[in-house]
Amino acid sequence: MPRRPGRPRACVICRGTPATREHVWPKWLKKISASEIGNYTMGVATNPENWREWTGAPFEHTSRVLCSRCNHRLSGLEGRIRPIIERLLTPGGTTISPNEQTQLGQWLYKTGLMVATTIDDPATHLPKWHYTGLGDSLDLPPASVVWLGMLDRRVHEGALWVQRFQWRDRELADPIEAEGYILVLGIGEVAAVVGVLDTSQSPDSTPMSPFVLGQLGMGKLLRVWPASQHYGVKWPPPDRMQGEDLRGIADAFARSAGHGHQNEPG
Repeated sequence: MPRRPGRPRACVICRGTPATREHVWPKWLKKISASEIGNYTMGVATNPENWREWTGAPFEHTSRVLCSRCNHRLSGLEGRIRPIIERLLTPGGTTISPNEQTQLGQWLYKTGLMVATTIDDPATHLPKWHYTGLGDSLDLPPASVVWLGMLDRRVHEGALWVQRFQWRDRELADPIEAEGYILVLGIGEVAAVVGVLDTSQSPDSTPMSPFVLGQLGMGKLLRVWPASQHYGVKWPPPDRMQGEDLRGIADAFARSAGHGHQNEPG
């Protein structure tokens, strides 16, 4: 339903009013930007004709999506994640601890959700409960996964591609179907793929993950969510990614959806 003229815009998390103009990319990302002018791309992965692409000041993209209280609450996560991202962008190797893996998964999911609100395409509109759930917990939905990779060069300062697909659980005689979403992010040289389903794991299924990494990501993407319980993840991955690899993974998920309970890109 269209918003009535003059009616304050509601916060996407608590539904309170008014929503204030906030940065959908965290402002601190400006500090790690490679230059004063950057390239940005957003859109549906499989619809490049309608991608929004522009060049401008680093991470100045704003929208009325959060009230000041919810924005302040999420700032705590920003403070914890900033030194982690800065460390990942520093030359040389490091280890991502289990706790840091959890925080990276939460932050990438949250950032993808915020930026997706500014894309004018129904295919990018995730159900409201993804946003209201951030008010209860920063944890991702039960059926979700987050991978992290390193680009061979800085193609964009910031990029987000969203891809929606249909998923079904072939472990069951009467398969459960659900909407699935892939959020592909590029932040400097850091690349991420966030996969979520609008369902919890089927209670009658054997233990499984609804997302399996295929050839396109092997050696290039490291899983950070669900986080390892006892082990750190060595960074960076053995192989670097190219910009087209990210879009290819999102497209592969969309094409493989419905072919099994494990959607395997590539």
